[in-house]
Amino acid sequence: MCTLGSDVKGLLSLYNAAHLGTHREIILDEAISFTKNNLVSALANLKPPLTTQVSFALETPLCRRMRRLLARDYISIYQEDATRDDAILELAKLDFNLLQSLHHEELENITKWWKDLAPSKNLNFARDRLVECYFWIM
Repeated sequence: MCTLGSDVKGLLSLYNAAHLGTHREIILDEAISFTKNNLVSALANLKPPLTTQVSFALETPLCRRMRRLLARDYISIYQEDATRDDAILELAKLDFNLLQSLHHEELENITKWWKDLAPSKNLNFARDRLVECYFWIM
């Protein structure tokens, strides 16, 4: 336990992995509380890229985050890393921007279709929550 407390990356990995357990797994619940306490205490002494990763994980574990929003956050974290691969970073940025433009185009087409359909004029209980529904199914 003493050696685990000093390995912040290992603690972070264990913290995220322990959240994948099922209800009432006592060992994983103990692992979550142990790693959370050690990560919170180590947070003040960490360097910037790792500090951001730990604070994001403590806020919401990785398995409970939306993948695309996680990718956007991780791009900014990876940018600060001294051992980064610039080609991978550029590819991640291009992929994210390409998908953003694809979402924008799809939403534009769906919005035009929705306005032509005009269900709120014919059905008084219909709601115009198109963007919310679009990202709910993603």
